[in-house]
Amino acid sequence: MIPLKLIITDFMAHSSSELDFRQLDSIILIIGLIRGNPDDSNGAGKSAIFEAITYVLYEMTRINTEYRSEIPKDSLIRAGQDFMEVVFEFQIDDELYKVARSRDKKKSKTEVTLEQFNGKKWIPKGGKTIRETNAKIVELIGMDYEVFRNSLLFRQHEVSSFAKMSPQDRKDVVRKILQLDRYDVYKKQTKKQLDEIEGTLKEIDQFLSANIDVEEEHKETEKEAALIEQHLAIEEKKIKALQKQIDKLRREQTKLNKEALKREVLEKGIEQTNQHLNLTTSELEQSVLRKESCAEQLAQKQDQYESLYAEAEQLEQAHPKIATTKNKYNAYKLRVDRTETDYRKIQSKVFIVDQKLEEIENRISEVENQNEGDCPICTRPITAQHKKEVKKHLGAEHKSWSTRQDKGKVRLDEAIAKAQDAKAELKKIEDDIEEIKDAASKAKRLKARMGDVKEVALALKEAAKNSEGLTRQYEKRLDELQVEFEQQSEELAVLASFDPEQLDRANGEIREFNVDIQIANDSVRVLEVKKGSCRERARQQKEILERIKELKGKSKAALEEQQILKELIRAFGKNGIQALILENSAAEIEEISNDLLSRLTNSNLLIRIRTQKQNKDGTYKEVFDIIITDQYHTNPFELYSGGEAFRIAFAIRIALSTLLARRAGVKMSTIFYDEAFQDLDANGISGLIDAFHILSKDFRYQLVITHDSELKSKFASVVTVTKGVSGATVEY
Repeated sequence: MIPLKLIITDFMAHSSSELDFRQLDSIILIIGLIRGNPDDSNGAGKSAIFEAITYVLYEMTRINTEYRSEIPKDSLIRAGQDFMEVVFEFQIDDELYKVARSRDKKKSKTEVTLEQFNGKKWIPKGGKTIRETNAKIVELIGMDYEVFRNSLLFRQHEVSSFAKMSPQDRKDVVRKILQLDRYDVYKKQTKKQLDEIEGTLKEIDQFLSANIDVEEEHKETEKEAALIEQHLAIEEKKIKALQKQIDKLRREQTKLNKEALKREVLEKGIEQTNQHLNLTTSELEQSVLRKESCAEQLAQKQDQYESLYAEAEQLEQAHPKIATTKNKYNAYKLRVDRTETDYRKIQSKVFIVDQKLEEIENRISEVENQNEGDCPICTRPITAQHKKEVKKHLGAEHKSWSTRQDKGKVRLDEAIAKAQDAKAELKKIEDDIEEIKDAASKAKRLKARMGDVKEVALALKEAAKNSEGLTRQYEKRLDELQVEFEQQSEELAVLASFDPEQLDRANGEIREFNVDIQIANDSVRVLEVKKGSCRERARQQKEILERIKELKGKSKAALEEQQILKELIRAFGKNGIQALILENSAAEIEEISNDLLSRLTNSNLLIRIRTQKQNKDGTYKEVFDIIITDQYHTNPFELYSGGEAFRIAFAIRIALSTLLARRAGVKMSTIFYDEAFQDLDANGISGLIDAFHILSKDFRYQLVITHDSELKSKFASVVTVTKGVSGATVEY
């Protein structure tokens, strides 16, 4: 992976920083300034450049690794801001890629995109979710976060201190870089699985021990169940024999019960027939009495009807007068209506005359009161003569209308008199009509009474007819009941030989047999309970036997798995895979570091690494002894000092990074040195810079992070991270 461009917005200390690697030399010095002070660079944001790369690619920073904690996602946003974003463009083989990752504090939302440049535009290559996109990025780069960080970053003190470490400490550093600790995790996880397997085996052993006699118990239970079945068969046979005897007695009981019931029914039937005979005789007598009563009442109603008919005939003779009187009433009613109409017409005319007279009087009053100006009648100038003429004219007109008023009042009085006479005659006629109506109403009531009497008479005739019919029915019923009584008496005489004691004896025997059956059924129920208990015991024992068979198979598999897990625990231990990796890695580290060392020094030094050392008891322990040989001597690494020791340690560290990248299947093209000059003197610094130039053939970019700004003159490309009030920015 070759970095091309890094854009940082409000990430950690940076406010807005852009780093285009294509404009820089292969060896890049990164220094920091805070508010323009070259002596104060801690916290300026130098290391944040590498953190920005690991964040955008893996959403991880050194805090996650060093403090082994899940840091709050919003804590990486620059203080006072709500949004951050990192964009990273890089090249793998001949393809260009871009990853962008952002965090919005207000929305509590993280977004990540992966794109590939097709020569014209960026094409999305990410997944549907952040998890899927993160996985695609790791797959594309070929390294997870730990491999990426340990391969590309040389931490502060890591190289210089490596030369001063004890073999045991160097071994721990190498173990950490090679991530051998994960095998301790595997061992722990495998041990946990082994504990679970051994716990399962223990439970199986306990179960098998607790149920060691179940097979014999199951056989005994089956024998007991068979014996119970035999007893059940005996009791059921006994019950069948008793039931057969009871069935015979019950048939006899049924026969006797039928005879007893028939006798009882006949006795009750005879008693009921006697009652019916007495009742029917009584009803016949009552029917005859009702018939005679109806005949008597009917004669009375016929007399009443004839009397009412005569009275009604007399009242109906006044009926013809009603029409004549009504005609006379209508004629007078018409005269009254006409008189009232004439009265209203005359009254209307009188009203008009009264209004006209009032109008003339008002005009006369207006002329009388007008002494100057125009006349209110004719609008001519008002004078005494004119007033006299107008008053004369109006007086004549008033006199004419007064005459008409007098005539109208006379005609009005005449109309009132005529109307009163007509109304008086009309009232008299109305009284005559009311008398006639009363007579007609009375005749109507008499007719209604006649109808009622007629209906009662008809009802009496029908009742008499019904009484006669009932009388014949009662006589017929009496004959039938007499015949029925005689038949029942004959049947009862046939059953005279019935013996009630015989029925009692049969009932007693049945009760005794029922008691015997009840005792047998109780025995059967007890046996059934025992049988059910045996079956349940047998079922449980069978389940346990099946479980034993299953657990034995499971135990066999668990024992095999136990052996495998024990082998894995030994393999994951320090003397297993870890020792093998260290041993195999040592050969590669020797090859890579010796190749690099031959270019870093003119001497004929060769590095040999020993990963195991024999103890006095014959066992071996892990070590990381570095043996240095030249053409004359072989010495431990600890005997070397100064520049030689540093170059040896540097070559080994580069070899470790290269080894990690090789194992990930990735070629290293970029490397970061974080405070690589720490604790080096002038000669050491000069030698390290020479080493950077020698390694420029192997690495496309080497980024050297330092707080020593005096080294600017020794590098062609210098990136200055300046932190001010508004955050950190980069210049180059």
